[in-house]
Amino acid sequence: MMVRLCFFIFLVYLISLSSALAHDMVRVEVDRLNMRSGPDRNTPVVMVLSRGDRVRILGERDGWVRVISGNNEGYLRDRPVYIKRISSANQEMDSVKKEREEVLSRIQEQQSLLSRYRQRETNVIAGLNAIDKTLNEVGARLASIRREQDKLLEQRRQTREMIAELKKENTEKKEVVAKRLTALYKLEGTGRMALLTSTDSIYEFSVHKKALEKVLQMDDRILMEQVQRIQEFNLLSERLNKEEERIADAAQRAADQQRIQRAEKEKRKNLLNDIRTKQQHGLAAVAALEEVKGKLDQTIERLSRRKATPSQPSGPFEKFKGLLDMPVNGTIISRFGYRRNPELNVQTFQSGIGIRADRGEPVRAFFSGTVIFADWFTGYGNMMILDHGDHYYSVYAHAEELFKKTGDSVNRNEVIATVGDAGSLSGSMLHFEIRRQGKPIDPMLWVKSG
Repeated sequence: MMVRLCFFIFLVYLISLSSALAHDMVRVEVDRLNMRSGPDRNTPVVMVLSRGDRVRILGERDGWVRVISGNNEGYLRDRPVYIKRISSANQEMDSVKKEREEVLSRIQEQQSLLSRYRQRETNVIAGLNAIDKTLNEVGARLASIRREQDKLLEQRRQTREMIAELKKENTEKKEVVAKRLTALYKLEGTGRMALLTSTDSIYEFSVHKKALEKVLQMDDRILMEQVQRIQEFNLLSERLNKEEERIADAAQRAADQQRIQRAEKEKRKNLLNDIRTKQQHGLAAVAALEEVKGKLDQTIERLSRRKATPSQPSGPFEKFKGLLDMPVNGTIISRFGYRRNPELNVQTFQSGIGIRADRGEPVRAFFSGTVIFADWFTGYGNMMILDHGDHYYSVYAHAEELFKKTGDSVNRNEVIATVGDAGSLSGSMLHFEIRRQGKPIDPMLWVKSG
């Protein structure tokens, strides 16, 4: 009975030991380690393990451990230099640590990818602004060339009128010369001496002589004038040819500028599409817009602190709420306040209103005041700021052309600019703001109803 009990206890011990061993593992500590079919170096190699591989222990025998890896069973030399035992608890901890490291690595990869995308998005917006500025400069040069063309065309018209007048005078002079030549021809028929000797007195002879001399002098003068007229005609013709060459050159330059403008517009279109097709990554675009708004806030605050010449409004701006006209004829496409950006799918704050209008549409001063800023502003294109007194300001952005400069006084409803799309992501439009002490206010509070 006692023998059976001891045998039972020993059997339980072996089972528990086997179970414990079954849950223990070893980790390979060398670059290459042979798993053999038996506990001897002369037995065949079942498979080759690499550093870091983990295999489960099945048992031990004569300085060897019996292990299993997948469907392969074999023996490894039980030496610390070759393998390291790992308990099931350590194995679980290592597994958790490894999983954590993998998760952290994936997080870092995603953060790095998002960071790169945000940088790319910011670069795209910066590139878009650069193209807007180039388009603005090209447009200004193109307008200058067209004005030069108009001027040259007017000069050519005047030159042609002068040539036509000269031809008319030339024809008249030819008729006079022809009459003179006819008279001289007839005179030659009777003889000049016969004319002079046909008189009855010396006095008449003298009168006839002087008359003949005057006729000859007049003929000489007419002939000289004719020569001068012909020379003037030739000079005017040369001048016209040169002007036509200049006009052709100006037209060629205008065509070149138009090609540049079309190419820049195509680049801008591609960049704009690139931004709008990545709505889920629009945070960088929003951050850039917020940064631009911050710069605008700082600019207005800085300008408001300047001791500039005070404006002379026709009345306190505050009292004109609900009585003023819109600064441009168009359609409101964005209103003041918080809104969800449909392109970027995020909530943003609109510091003014957006008014869609045709390019070149006149922009009028919302109220009388003084220009304190009129220049290019990053993100807003050509922009003008008017000081209306009592710390009230109005902002006009994305203009094609500005007609006023810093320090100019303007009257209510006076044309100060034209609508354009410089710096705009929404095409031709006017961005309009009202600010009090640098803080934006809803402009519609001042616009009269209807």
